[in-house]
Amino acid sequence: MMEVGGIARLVAAMGVLGAVFYALESSLAPLLARWFPGYGALDPRRRLQVRVRSFESLASIYLCLGGIGGAVAYALSDRNYVSGYSAFAYGHALALAAFYVFHLWRMAAAGGYPRALYPHHFFMALGLVCCLAFGVLQFYMLLSAVPAGGAAVRNARWAARVSNGATGAPSPWAAATVMLLTELPAPLGGFVHLFLVGLRDGPVPGPVWVLVIGPAVASTLMAAWFVAGAFREAARRRAPATA
Repeated sequence: MMEVGGIARLVAAMGVLGAVFYALESSLAPLLARWFPGYGALDPRRRLQVRVRSFESLASIYLCLGGIGGAVAYALSDRNYVSGYSAFAYGHALALAAFYVFHLWRMAAAGGYPRALYPHHFFMALGLVCCLAFGVLQFYMLLSAVPAGGAAVRNARWAARVSNGATGAPSPWAAATVMLLTELPAPLGGFVHLFLVGLRDGPVPGPVWVLVIGPAVASTLMAAWFVAGAFREAARRRAPATA
């Protein structure tokens, strides 16, 4: 595990990334004023929500794609799945952890998010920080970034509702399917891979089982609940047409 100085540097790096994220989010305001339909007519709270969700979508797409590419590269590199080190994996996991902490604050400031997302983001950040502190499971941290991509779909449908359909959005069934494909296969596959392949490369420290594996299971169960909710919504919307 990292010494106190290393943990302090980790926290400081996350703080710097949080400041960068805030600057990037703020820079979206003039772009949204120009491109988001009816942005200027929205009340200040709604404009804040649009800005927060827009940045969330962009960051989530990057984190998702980076997680996929990084996990493939890590697997092809023949690194140790428990204790192996990759500079990209470390940096990407650090950015992911910082984003979850940052977005917890932005969700609270903007409002309008499902309550279940708060413990989900907390568990994800806790697990990532612990992995970074113990220097283990980088491959699985990359896989944990993939489900972030589902946020872009949820936010696209939210934006369509706010703009009264002026912005494009996938159909309920398409959105639910994309969420299913982004939010469940990677973490579920990661659990299977860890127990069947990863643990052959060495033991996982005891605290990691409690502080990482446990929260990861909780986050995956929450993701499954979100996906099931998306399919329930799609079924409800289709019901009148089939009655």
